[in-house]
Amino acid sequence: MNSFESFVAPVNDLGDRDPLSDWRWLVGEDAEPVLLTAMGDMFVRRVSTGAILFVDALEGSISEAADSYDAWKVRLTEPEKFERWFLPALVLLLRERGLVLADGQCYSPIHPLVLGGELVAENIETTSWRVHFCIAGQIHRQTKNLPPGTKISKIIIDDEEPPPKRWWKLW
Repeated sequence: MNSFESFVAPVNDLGDRDPLSDWRWLVGEDAEPVLLTAMGDMFVRRVSTGAILFVDALEGSISEAADSYDAWKVRLTEPEKFERWFLPALVLLLRERGLVLADGQCYSPIHPLVLGGELVAENIETTSWRVHFCIAGQIHRQTKNLPPGTKISKIIIDDEEPPPKRWWKLW
């Protein structure tokens, strides 16, 4: 049986250098990181209210997970919430295929979903959690107002966190 920690990214620097900087357009200034999933999504806490929010880095969306930290801990035990937030079947499949996370890594799509990639094992690799999360935030910010099906010819990446070389194959 897999433990809860099996589905959490092995990071110890979640609070360093504002990991939400590329997501402030969505989460606002009143959010702080709480936990990063193995799939590179993040739970954040709204400081003013204590609510826990789920930042879906794959979809570029945010939703309320619970109105408090204690309520969130309870919701983590609900199978349907756990499935939605942690994608355990996909994480287990990736591990079976030999993709194991090292310290500071999460799973990340090779071809981002918002740019036409699919959420399948063949489109997932391990990468620096910070690179994954920052670049996903930048891409979602740049594409958020585009109608579905818009042909995207250019994405500009702030290179404070250099993207993996594989990203250049997309353009």
